Amino acid sequence: MKNIVPTEDNLRPQPIITGAEKGQVPDNLMYALALIAIAVALFFLRSYSYPLFHSVIELLTIAIAFAIALLVWNSSTILENGALKIIGIGYAACACIDLIHTLSFKGINLFPGYDSNLTTQLWIAARYLQALTLTTAFIAHGKKINIFLLSACYALIVLILTGAIFSGVFPACYVEGTGLTAFKIASEYLIIAIICCALFLLRRVRTVFSLKTYQLLIASSLLAVCAEFAFTSYIGVYDFANMAGHFFKLTSFYLIYRALFVTGIREPFSIVFRELKQTEQSLITARDTVEQQVRERTAELEQAHEALQFERHLLQERVKEQRCLYEAFALTEDISLPLEDQLQQIVELIGPGWQYPEITVARIEYGDTTFSTAGFAETNWMQSTGITSQQGRNIRVTVAYIEERPHEDEGPFLREERILLDAIANRLADVVNRRHSIEQVREREQLITTMFAQTTDAIILVDVQTGRFADFNTAAHQSLG
Repeated sequence: MKNIVPTEDNLRPQPIITGAEKGQVPDNLMYALALIAIAVALFFLRSYSYPLFHSVIELLTIAIAFAIALLVWNSSTILENGALKIIGIGYAACACIDLIHTLSFKGINLFPGYDSNLTTQLWIAARYLQALTLTTAFIAHGKKINIFLLSACYALIVLILTGAIFSGVFPACYVEGTGLTAFKIASEYLIIAIICCALFLLRRVRTVFSLKTYQLLIASSLLAVCAEFAFTSYIGVYDFANMAGHFFKLTSFYLIYRALFVTGIREPFSIVFRELKQTEQSLITARDTVEQQVRERTAELEQAHEALQFERHLLQERVKEQRCLYEAFALTEDISLPLEDQLQQIVELIGPGWQYPEITVARIEYGDTTFSTAGFAETNWMQSTGITSQQGRNIRVTVAYIEERPHEDEGPFLREERILLDAIANRLADVVNRRHSIEQVREREQLITTMFAQTTDAIILVDVQTGRFADFNTAAHQSLG
């Protein structure tokens, strides 16, 4: 049984409010601008000092990796997805090697006796570990992983790799004056192949992740591939290809951060607590028929109550509007009152007919004369309508809220309030036109009476039915005697 709650939101068409109208910049644009600003700053930093550029960009990726690890570590007790645990701890292990790689970069000279080969070896070791981490994660996504055992294994791997590098066991990757070795170039292509394998495995298990997380993981892996391609072509460690590879790496790590950290905080039920949501859905489905019927009946009663409350609110508003219009019509029926008094009384009637009478003020402009309620002031929340009488005099009726209220059909005003405002303005124009017409008739009667009495010709008015004199002027009286 499908039930639709008849709330005001789905009964009344809602206006579209853009980010600009809210005074806010869309999130995607903010992220894009921030990334562009960071990229520009890093580019200029490279022009100033490449070792400083390299250190900053590597430290950024290291910070992102440790942020991912902290998220996974703190949520390990409720996180059943083994892939997320492996990625979190594995990237932290890569960050440890990257930190040594950063400190060994040419120009820092923290490790005397070593040249750029050490930096390149550490880089290759970290990338092998990163690629294998992604592949292992998507293989073991459904397995329960002990976070402490996993951390110990990665710590041992880091020790073995760094020990092999510093002891000279690890193959050479860079030769000064010559460039990259065959082993280094082959390793980059092998790492690319491993990441492509990880992408294939990720596609097979994409239903385990939310769509947004899946897309971010795909994009991060592709950028990692681009980084590896860039690192197969440079000759010197300060080359442009080296810089491009570091940009690709930073962006790749940032997308992993977006997939696991930002998305995990903003959409916890779709990532970190995905298993809890699936379990909850299973429990809801398993409830017996009686409980389901009780929920449905309760929901129907709540819906009926909400619909009744909404309809009652709408009815109250229509009654207020009709009362306001009726009183305005009744007041303007009496043309014996001065027009100025009628306009002032009508402007006092307008406020109670609007949705928020306690903050409603009104004004009527008739020609050069203004009639308004106490405390009237022009605000950002006004609606106005104007009309011209047959005599060419402008009539304008304005309603304003002195405080902000929720958005409706026309700013904070209802569509029916616009109709009411136009009806009042039209009524005022009719009253002014009727008064003018009556005044013209009176003037003509006065003119005819004066002419009838003062003319020198004898005029006698005779009732055609009775044949009797109905009236006669002074000249006729004198002629007849």
